Amino acid sequence: MFHSVILSLTFVSAAALPDKSSDDESYNSEDNSDEETIGTQGTQEDTDVNESEVEDLEEDAAANDIMSTKKSATKPRGKSKSPKKPASNSDVEDLTNRTSSLAVSRPIFTHYSATYVNPFNIYGFTEDNRIRYNVEVQTPNLPLTFLRTSTVKEGGTVLEILFACPRWFFEHSYVQHRLGDAYADTHAAVSAFHDQVTQAVRRDHNNADRFVIGTPQRIILPEPCMEGHVNGIPSTWRTRGMEVVNEQTQFQWAFSFDVWSKREDILAQEEQAVVVNDVEL
Repeated sequence: MFHSVILSLTFVSAAALPDKSSDDESYNSEDNSDEETIGTQGTQEDTDVNESEVEDLEEDAAANDIMSTKKSATKPRGKSKSPKKPASNSDVEDLTNRTSSLAVSRPIFTHYSATYVNPFNIYGFTEDNRIRYNVEVQTPNLPLTFLRTSTVKEGGTVLEILFACPRWFFEHSYVQHRLGDAYADTHAAVSAFHDQVTQAVRRDHNNADRFVIGTPQRIILPEPCMEGHVNGIPSTWRTRGMEVVNEQTQFQWAFSFDVWSKREDILAQEEQAVVVNDVEL
């Protein structure tokens, strides 16, 4: 507990003061007598501070320090909030660019394509302790020589097949045959075909080639397979009710591609593994 110490000063009347001409010794003795009366005169409240009270004060101060330390440790620190700055033009442009990059890209228009996209099916089975997949592709009536690429790539995950497109499909003779009796050099379709198609193909491909090579068709395989070239096995099929064209019965092509899973190596390793006391060697 705190005790206020009231200091009482003893005032000496002017009449009791010694004369200024008195010696220093008498002045010092009177001054000492005044110091002795400090704290004993005036109020009657006990103002003496003993040792036990000093210890209590020190304990109270220490306790107050501990409490203040706990409060400061448990009190969450607030995050200083800086005032928001208005968005600048560069910030808006940056946000617009990032947003537009997330949008689905629009397909690019082109006046021609030499890429075949064919129907296909895939089925797998085990043969001679190996996993085999047959990839069957139904194509237009194309000769076998039109097949230019049939390769398993990209770690054995993709089969790429590519059929060449005959150049006549993009040349002047095609539009001439297409128009028939309506053909004329001054026909709008003739000049449009020449400017928009023929010139574009000649610009992108060698004019001496009889074929125009497009982009391979990509067929995703069910699991990693052996990489490399795969032979295409052609077969012809007739569809009931198909019309006769130029006195010839129409037929359709199909190509078969056999690919082998890489798991054949794993199966072979499992067969050759030797197990002794449940430990594989």
